[in-house]
Amino acid sequence: MVKMNAPKLLRKFLMDPKWECMPISLSGNTDCYQPAERKFGITCQLLEICNEFNQPVGMITKNAGMLRDKDLLQEMASKNSSPSSSLSRRWMKDCGISWSPGPPRQNSGCG
Repeated sequence: MVKMNAPKLLRKFLMDPKWECMPISLSGNTDCYQPAERKFGITCQLLEICNEFNQPVGMITKNAGMLRDKDLLQEMASKNSSPSSSLSRRWMKDCGISWSPGPPRQNSGCG
């Protein structure tokens, strides 16, 4: 099952004035880079929306499909709103994604 309306629903959710910024996860029981991601690009769309809203997000994946979103993840990392503990720092370095772990910046995320 592919949730084609997920990006629209996420945008609506993040625009809700009652939403209090806290990290969300794009994966849980399943990898967000399933084979269908190649065709539909939903994870990329979700990441773009999270980036637009400075929404902190986490992902759990071992899938090389993540490399398609490398530039977007790099941009999110520069704002300190990218996936953190779910990704091996060494793997990120090997993929050319630089990210410095540390406490969130004062005005980072959802701002």
